[in-house]
Amino acid sequence: MSPITREFLSQGANGALVNITASGSPGTLIHTATNAGGEKDEVWLWGVNNTGSTASVVIEWAGTDDVTDIHQVGIPSANGDQLLIAGKTIAGGLEIRAYTAEGVATVSGLNIGGHVNRLS
Repeated sequence: MSPITREFLSQGANGALVNITASGSPGTLIHTATNAGGEKDEVWLWGVNNTGSTASVVIEWAGTDDVTDIHQVGIPSANGDQLLIAGKTIAGGLEIRAYTAEGVATVSGLNIGGHVNRLS
């Protein structure tokens, strides 16, 4: 059986939330997957919306293609953690990015946190 270790998101220092500051593609970097041979990252992401209204976040999973790489999710305001990605696997140094579809390019009030189960 392969060992599994729980890791922080690469951009969430010591488990901190990552604030979404991009309002278009490419989005704010959330995580860079492992690039070690034979390892994979199982990624769990939660969104937190500290704004006054429901907001939309776009997750760019390993690319920016509108057909194959995009997950767009609405996050209710002041509703705690909302599951965005439930255990999808990624590897090969690919990136996960996110941006707000609300047109805010500074501190947005939209944050993403989570963890990685690294499989080796």
